Order: sequence, then structure tokens, then C-alpha cells
Amino acid sequence: MTIAKTISEYRDTKQAMQAIINRHMQAAFAEIKQEFGDAPTSVSINMLAQQDMSQQYPTGIYVGCEVSLGGE
Repeated sequence: MTIAKTISEYRDTKQAMQAIINRHMQAAFAEIKQEFGDAPTSVSINMLAQQDMSQQYPTGIYVGCEVSLGGE
């Protein structure tokens, strides 16, 4: 595999992951707006990196989020 192909596949993978997260976040905001009539003005996603000795690279683990509302 060439370096250019490796870089291209890496970028494609990142974009595909971002698309999945964006799709779910859009659905979450729509659900929040439907339930509460408004949506947060800010969302922070909290992740931890975990790496076992057998893994070459760390794995991200979602551990929660924090939201801010417009009146804060």
C-alpha cells in the first residue's frame, strides 16, 4: 500500500466517523427541541483514551457530555 493510499483511507475514515456523529447529534438536538422547545447553545463531549498493552493505538471511550443553555 502506498503512503498516498494510506493517507486517503485515513481521511475517508475520519470523514465517515464525523458523518455518523453529526447524524446522531442532529437527531439528538431535534429530540431535545421537540421535548423542551429549545436546544443547548453549547455541547462538550467528554472522551477518555484507553490503550491496552496489546493495542498499537489507543481507543476513545465516550464518558458523557456537558451542555450550556443560553441564559447561563
